[in-house]
Amino acid sequence: AYRYGNMPLAPEAPHRGLTRQQESRAKELLVASMDGEVSLEALAGACGLPVGRFVRAFQRSTGMPPYRWLRWYRIEAAKDQMLLTDASLAQISYGCGFSDQSHFTRVFKAWTGSTPAAWRRVRRG
Repeated sequence: AYRYGNMPLAPEAPHRGLTRQQESRAKELLVASMDGEVSLEALAGACGLPVGRFVRAFQRSTGMPPYRWLRWYRIEAAKDQMLLTDASLAQISYGCGFSDQSHFTRVFKAWTGSTPAAWRRVRRG
């Protein structure tokens, strides 16, 4: 129809992210299970979306897929605890949902470029 009938092309549907309420609900559920045990199906269901659409919308809203956002959140929570408390790195790692201190150290170093102990030492002086 476009080529032969001079009909204009239909505009593409805008790519939308989550509504504020959906984003807030999804983040709330992710934070409530810092160990990552919440499923994509549960997150999508809480937002009233199919899984694929939820993942794309979450990424558009936050810049990251859900589990990457959760990893970022856990690292940020760990940073706060390292700065504000004298808790051991093992306590912080468990409190932030990491399986053990070694796992925490690997993820932290991959994310920040330094180990948690070195990061804490530099920032706390």
